[in-house]
Amino acid sequence: MRAFNPVEYLPGDSLQSEEQLHEAAARIGTTIFHPVGICRMGNDATAVVDAQLKVHGIAGLRIADASIMPRITSGNTCSPTLMIAEKAAQMILISAMCYGPLAALMVELFPTRIRYTSMSLPYHIGNGWFGGFLPTVSFALVVYTGDIF
Repeated sequence: MRAFNPVEYLPGDSLQSEEQLHEAAARIGTTIFHPVGICRMGNDATAVVDAQLKVHGIAGLRIADASIMPRITSGNTCSPTLMIAEKAAQMILISAMCYGPLAALMVELFPTRIRYTSMSLPYHIGNGWFGGFLPTVSFALVVYTGDIF
């Protein structure tokens, strides 16, 4: 090592106490990694989301970003995050196609009381039979064309 003559650059010789070193570490410390694992996917008690990316205990909420990865990947996190988003989009589409008609039937069988305004007709069109028929038509188009996009 003497041949290279190493000299301390950061935090420097002037910082000697533990408190000074902690302050310097907080000020200049960084990571080259992207944070992941904050909302880890799994089925154990420490997991936040399940395999369908649904948040445990909160209905209707999914998380589709790098925070669901249990551990950081060895490369950049961009591509895995895009794959997670693509898979989430597919799961949401399939869920809408499966449950959309059932939800529309439930709305027709058990209508909610709403105040009739100028928005009543669009509300009923979007949530009535048409709202349930739309996912069925979408599914038929996917089957016919063979392309989900």
